[in-house]
Amino acid sequence: MSEQHWPERIGPYEIQGVLGEGAIGRVYLARQHNPDRDVALKVLKSLSLTADAQRRFEREIAALSALEHPHIARVYAAGESESAGEHVQWFAMERIEGQDLRRFAEAGRGPARILPLVATIARTVHFAHTRGVVHRDIKPGNILVRGNGTPCVLDFGVAHLAETDATQLTQMAETLGTLPYMSPETLMGTGAADDPRIDVYALGVVTYEAIAGRLPYDTRGKTTLVGLLDVLHHGSPTPLRQIAPVSSDLDTIVMKAIAHAPEHRYASAAEFAADLERYLAGQPISARPPSARYLAGLFIRRHKAVTAAAALVVVSLLGATITSARYANAEARARTVADMARQQAEQNAQELGAVNQFLVDMIENANPNMVAKRELTIGEIVDQAARQLNLDSSLSVPVRASVQTSLAKVYDGLGDLDNAKAQADAALAATPDSLEAMATKVSVLLNLGDHDAADQLLDTMEQADQGESAYVQQLRARYLGLTGEYDAAVQMLDAILADSGNLESNMQLTMPVQQLKVRFLYESGQFDRAATVADSATDYWAPRLHAGHPHLLSLSNARIVALMDQGKNAEALPIAKSNFEVAVDALGADHPSTVSKHQILGRIHRNLGQLDEAETILLAVLESQRTNMGDGFEGTLTTMAEVAYLQELQGKLGEAEALYREALAGFARTSGPEHFRTLTARNNLAACLMTAGKHDEAVQQLEQVVATMEAKVGTQHPFWGAYASSLGKAYTGAGRYVEARAMLEPALAVLTEAFGPEHRHTTNALQRLEALDVAERNAGQS
Repeated sequence: MSEQHWPERIGPYEIQGVLGEGAIGRVYLARQHNPDRDVALKVLKSLSLTADAQRRFEREIAALSALEHPHIARVYAAGESESAGEHVQWFAMERIEGQDLRRFAEAGRGPARILPLVATIARTVHFAHTRGVVHRDIKPGNILVRGNGTPCVLDFGVAHLAETDATQLTQMAETLGTLPYMSPETLMGTGAADDPRIDVYALGVVTYEAIAGRLPYDTRGKTTLVGLLDVLHHGSPTPLRQIAPVSSDLDTIVMKAIAHAPEHRYASAAEFAADLERYLAGQPISARPPSARYLAGLFIRRHKAVTAAAALVVVSLLGATITSARYANAEARARTVADMARQQAEQNAQELGAVNQFLVDMIENANPNMVAKRELTIGEIVDQAARQLNLDSSLSVPVRASVQTSLAKVYDGLGDLDNAKAQADAALAATPDSLEAMATKVSVLLNLGDHDAADQLLDTMEQADQGESAYVQQLRARYLGLTGEYDAAVQMLDAILADSGNLESNMQLTMPVQQLKVRFLYESGQFDRAATVADSATDYWAPRLHAGHPHLLSLSNARIVALMDQGKNAEALPIAKSNFEVAVDALGADHPSTVSKHQILGRIHRNLGQLDEAETILLAVLESQRTNMGDGFEGTLTTMAEVAYLQELQGKLGEAEALYREALAGFARTSGPEHFRTLTARNNLAACLMTAGKHDEAVQQLEQVVATMEAKVGTQHPFWGAYASSLGKAYTGAGRYVEARAMLEPALAVLTEAFGPEHRHTTNALQRLEALDVAERNAGQS
């Protein structure tokens, strides 16, 4: 295409060139100047196209916007603009630079390099499936491998919704170049458009081609739909082992993925990925019966140091066990396995389709044209979805429970724990054996501070799961940390990370585990270790994730908080500014994660004595959180306390006390009276009361805090020392000098041991002890 056909500008973007073109849209390379970056700008060719094409374009935007994942190209913005006298629709995506998978494979990379990429791609596709999006156009050109070796999937959402028959035929005519990757049922028009096994088939073909250098069917000269259907009907795929020197295991995995009948494929992309990962780890794959010879061979390959005698014993035991099991179960399994697999796959597809339709309806009902308000908050959209669920009688019990579980998770994240618990209870009542429903309720109970109920439900999960699920173990570790068993929690988190294998291939598990580990190390007073773990994790993930990924921002936050705790606010300031700017760029100014970064920046300005800057930031943060997240959200409550402290520094003690009490009541309600956050809020209120000269009231608050900490972690814990130091100060102000010394002297010893003599906690305790000496002398002279 010649340059004169490029518009100079579309909306805020300068057009640099053309990256690609399809039937309904063109993708430009464009430059954005605020922030300064290259983007891929997809433009609908003309609004004179059919309403169906326009609707598909809009749904592609909606689908992509819902898929925030490190291996999926992100959407930055969408809009409508005038270009060359024509009204056009567009959306701007992340520009991914790299080789497509075919070129990557043609460069001589063997299965050892290709298969981990495919496994990551498959798990990414499965992530989309869990959000109700089926890709339907997976091919090598839609998979790019970045320079750092990480893959990215492009063009999600193009054809993920069920269409009319006429539309399907139109789309097939538009995508003749991708026919070899389309499943037989898609080509024949007999499959469901939202069946995830469509993508499993395409992933299998992509894997086959990357390893063998050719497609599984001989399609030479077959460039039409009729020709390809003839090949599929009369031919069969060539086994991978006949084309490439691969093992029977790998051949089995790939050939199962491209099975002609959907019920003979993997039921999900996650199952396909899991078998590839098992193959790479030398473990038994699920796609074949575990014969004694097969299992023994794998065992010996994995444990080459085992002696010949020991290996013989292992082989004999395996043989006896498997033979007995085979004779007992062979006949029954032969009759039922195929039927069960088909029924399960059909049920999964139906449930996914129902959930997908519910989510589509929910998004459409949130359209500004459908409601009185121009903009809806997250909480209002979720409330609307909950009401819609109550009115929809067409959903089956499993689908309804699945949606209720999802709503519970969203409410939990919003801090609306009453609604979260109601949805979790309903899901669990409908599907009492569902580990996901149980796990969701455990999370809500932990946030409510109902640790005993969470413990009981965790016991039930562990019995049902038999300790196999790392996610169940993660919940147990979270319970331990929240109840003050920090060492046990960290040990369990370390074990989960050690067993998880490759961090990147299990990122949905390993990222939260790393964040919990940093958090519990920090809360247990191991600040240096927490910073070291955060830095190490950052070094690992930085080359693998985009700069604005929530996990990187969370790890950076941990580093900032550690510096602040050490009094190094000037050192923390530039890191916090950068963190906030990256979050704005990646997530937008109103995203909850961005707002939390802004709040930390305000705290640092306050700690540096820059009160005007701090007030501007913290009041804006509090207004945003109250509007978008509500007063019960943890971040909102934290910001209330921050604003209250700022008011205290400004001498507005009445306003500060009222806001401290509001924050304390919120934390006690959402996290429980003994939670670390609640104790901190009570300590902050007591400090304000002391400033106002209300020492007796401060003593009442701090005695609760110190007694709770002593029961939870003992009197040698650094946080007990910090709270005991505050109580000693309150006792001094109340004239209770003996009790003050009984608190301050052991507190000083604990804090000196934990932080050293120069730390602010230690120097505060020393100054309070000196003030006690002065008060005692003055009292003796009077």
